[in-house]
Amino acid sequence: MKFLELIAKKIDYHYDENDTNAVNFITQDGYLSLQICVYIDPGDDPPLTEPHIELNSQSGGHYGGIDFVEFHPDRIIIFFKKRFLREYDQIGISIPSGVDKKMVSFFVNQLFMGDKVVYAPEIDKNLHTKQTEFQERLDEEDD
Repeated sequence: MKFLELIAKKIDYHYDENDTNAVNFITQDGYLSLQICVYIDPGDDPPLTEPHIELNSQSGGHYGGIDFVEFHPDRIIIFFKKRFLREYDQIGISIPSGVDKKMVSFFVNQLFMGDKVVYAPEIDKNLHTKQTEFQERLDEEDD
């Protein structure tokens, strides 16, 4: 099992910019970005309906493959069904300022991952978030 450990120096949130939500974890040497379209085309199948994960460049990423995301008080661990970039089974992101409600809510309601979020036993119960936002379907217009 291969584990990638990152330390977030800065976190950027992007809400519905060019129909995309994204969170960027800026690190000492680069970034990890999770992005998803706010709309879902009926013709799209997973993994295109799941977040695009990017490591340090657009060529260093792919759609989907996330098994679950585990929140801890000071870190996030992303577990993959299939190896990310054919190399990593897990990515740990240390959050020096601590995981907060905005971060959890973004994963649940802006990345639409409510069904993939789990909480470590030691995380504050106030951070638990229920998914209320979902991707909007681009169904064909009725004329």
